[in-house]
Amino acid sequence: MAIIFAGAVSLYLHRKTDRLKFLALFLASLTFLFAEFAAIFSYVSNYETGLLISQQIIQWGRIYSLALVLSSLLLFVRESKPEFSQFPLFYAVFPLGIVFSYLLVIDTILVKYWLIDVYMGGAVATALLIYGIYAYRNSIYITSFSGSVIFLITYLIYLFIPDQIILIYILLALSILTTFSGYLVVDKTYATS
Repeated sequence: MAIIFAGAVSLYLHRKTDRLKFLALFLASLTFLFAEFAAIFSYVSNYETGLLISQQIIQWGRIYSLALVLSSLLLFVRESKPEFSQFPLFYAVFPLGIVFSYLLVIDTILVKYWLIDVYMGGAVATALLIYGIYAYRNSIYITSFSGSVIFLITYLIYLFIPDQIILIYILLALSILTTFSGYLVVDKTYATS
């Protein structure tokens, strides 16, 4: 439900503000939702072919989702700078290179998972830095920063206690709801002023 909320908020904010960072978050939400439906299908499927296909969908869906989240964060960084010092917009496409780097290590299980963990850690660290600076400058961003802190806790549990799947999903849902609620708080605050 949290990912559906995230997709709806992202689509709403993209249509309202016409900002690409919300479009990237919407596409990441759709991709992650599709991957999670494939995960549900893999639990109920008894056929090896269906299981293999759903595993590939899960794997690639998570990679595309992670690349889109990193692109969105790069757009957040771009928008936080004054217009004269912003980097070109096409630089926001660079995180999609993750897909190509993933192709190079797809057969190496250890390197593949290590690469995903590094990218996820980079996304969490970037979100913490961005929203930390925003929250320091203006207190209305504290909800988005809190969501990033919960993302950090979720990531650390994912790394060090990976068998706690239910706890990880609960914290992930909580962090998604908190972060995207923060987007709505910011939107409401700036819409009324």
